Amino acid sequence: MWRLAAMCVPMTLVFFAAQMTVLAGSWLAYPEDYADPFAPYEAVMPGQLVALSDYPCDPPTTDLYLQSVRCEIHPDSSHVVSVSSDIFNGRFVQTWFSGHDLYIGDVVRHWGRPDVIIAKDDQYFYMRWNNRGLTGIIEPVGSFGRFHYRLPVERFIVGLQQFRNVP
Repeated sequence: MWRLAAMCVPMTLVFFAAQMTVLAGSWLAYPEDYADPFAPYEAVMPGQLVALSDYPCDPPTTDLYLQSVRCEIHPDSSHVVSVSSDIFNGRFVQTWFSGHDLYIGDVVRHWGRPDVIIAKDDQYFYMRWNNRGLTGIIEPVGSFGRFHYRLPVERFIVGLQQFRNVP
């Protein structure tokens, strides 16, 4: 009995220390004053009703393939330089973000960890959030290898699952 207790107590302490290390690392990566680069664009996220009064939109264009209208916004932001939204039946159905100093960790912090992550041809990651009905594509800057939170993002697309025409 004592042998079992002598084995379990150190293992429990090791697991506790590992958990605290992971938590401390996440606090260092995302301090409390972290500014979510996607938060200012909640009104143009997939599923939202169209209301462009807060966003100066370039003249909308029609996408005949998707049978939708595309609106492009050029915000004054240090992270996001372009936001394009596809509108179908009065709702935003997909939104494209381009910028610099964006990371996969920013995407995961805003939308949560995806249920599905698939690397495609060393060019992009396909993701799906089943509980939110969303899919996404991340195009990293340059070659990327594996999925990790500090990987820089060149372009990110998020859309409603039933509207997306991705694999």
